[in-house]
Amino acid sequence: MTQSYVEGIKTQFVRDRLKETSWARRGYIEVLKIFEEIYEEGGAKGFGKMWHGQKRKEYPVEDECIRKEIQEGVYTPPEEFRRLVEEWKEEQRRKEAEWMRQQWEQQRREQEWLEEERRKWLEAGGKP
Repeated sequence: MTQSYVEGIKTQFVRDRLKETSWARRGYIEVLKIFEEIYEEGGAKGFGKMWHGQKRKEYPVEDECIRKEIQEGVYTPPEEFRRLVEEWKEEQRRKEAEWMRQQWEQQRREQEWLEEERRKWLEAGGKP
């Protein structure tokens, strides 16, 4: 039989998340417990590296808080965690807005290029 969702939690950070997490989202706690194991063992190995890299993209703040608590003994209280999550979300919004701006700019340049090519086409005697 496998270990319970609540057995073996090593950090206060994960215990705090457990108090905020419904049974329906218990998979989230399982991911955080695996983060704990990875840092206790000195890092992910083999296939675990790929899994950890993917999950770290999903839960970057949680991953960093768990790493700090296990490796440095620095606990992240709930208020600080919420602030860090909001900062991360804001950074993601800024990145997305910048990406959208770049896409719009690229489309604008492509449209200008097409208009210039059409003008040259017509000047050279091509049909409209």
